[in-house]
Formats: sequence, C-alpha cells, structure tokens
Amino acid sequence: MKLKTIVIASALAASTVSAQNGPEVIKGRIVDDSAHAVVATIMVTRGPDRLTQQTTSDANGNFSTRFE
Repeated sequence: MKLKTIVIASALAASTVSAQNGPEVIKGRIVDDSAHAVVATIMVTRGPDRLTQQTTSDANGNFSTRFE
C-alpha cells in the first residue's frame, strides 16, 4: 500500500504547561473517500507552542500520539 503523508493541525490550548494534569493524547483513524483504512505518516501540531509530533497509522488506519 502506498504510504501517504497527512498533516493534522490541533489546537490543544493550555494556559501554561505547568497547569496541565497529564500528557495530551491525540488518537484518530485515517480513511479514504471509500472509508478504507489508509497507512500514512501523520504530523500533529499543538498550539499555541507549535510543538509537532510525527506518527504512522497502522494497517487499520489507527494512530495515536502523545505530547508530554
């Protein structure tokens, strides 16, 4: 299966890093127009600090990434 790159922007706004209660986790599923799972590289950007994480979806299109 052809590997695709997907860009996802996420605004997980927090007033300060020290005020957070734990890691921020983003989970999702990548599918095409026919609802078939897509194996892809995913770039997630957290706002407002613009920190990025890269992950890859599995054969079912599922992905998860964690911001500590």
